[in-house]
Amino acid sequence: MIALEHVQVNFPNRVLVEDASLRVMPGDRLALIGENGSGKSTLLKIAAGEVKPTAGAVERQRDVVVGYLPQSGLTHRGRVLWEEVISALPEWLEAVEKRRHLLDKIASLSPDD
Repeated sequence: MIALEHVQVNFPNRVLVEDASLRVMPGDRLALIGENGSGKSTLLKIAAGEVKPTAGAVERQRDVVVGYLPQSGLTHRGRVLWEEVISALPEWLEAVEKRRHLLDKIASLSPDD
């Protein structure tokens, strides 16, 4: 179990997260949805123990391990994470390219064709 209670995160000229509470139980699945810069990644970093909130409390059961995969800055074998992931999906890449080709072909057709 992980619980964030009345968490707040302040930056010098901005309150990023205010009075956020969240409880995640074993087996729970959740999605954080919001605009860019609204604090979603920051809440995940707080849950993972990478960032301390300005105010509020974080409680984690002793045996809980939280993993957090950053959106950027990771490289593997000289490639950014997304490039590494898609390199393992050649069939998908081929399908995307075929789709792109078909869409270009359709776009080039005149109404009389």
